[in-house]
Amino acid sequence: MLQFFADYAWDESDTAIKEVTHYQSAPGQATAYMIGQQHIKKLRNDVKKVLGDKFDLRDFHYHLLSQASSPLSHLEQSIHAYVKCTINEKAPGCYDVLNPAVKDEDGGDDDVKDDDIVQPVRRPRRHYF
Repeated sequence: MLQFFADYAWDESDTAIKEVTHYQSAPGQATAYMIGQQHIKKLRNDVKKVLGDKFDLRDFHYHLLSQASSPLSHLEQSIHAYVKCTINEKAPGCYDVLNPAVKDEDGGDDDVKDDDIVQPVRRPRRHYF
């Protein structure tokens, strides 16, 4: 295989060797990556069409990446909830979708306690670096 790289890609670098080794040891990884990439692109295009002028790429990326490593069906449900809530912010449950609670370093919710009332601290709508 390395000879193939040398003959046709003119690359015998350490990077090429690592790539060949990687794909030999996990041949399905590239396919899974491409399926995920294509699904995310389709989701993004669908969301752009539905939201029109309300579409914000940063918001889309935030909601997409907040799902971490999850099945594509769960990711799609999450994005559909984001779209529904972007269209109608007053719908039930949309406050939590659009303003997720902040997690502190130990993984718990950062709660502000005022007597018997516990109110989770919320991120502002624009939550980017």
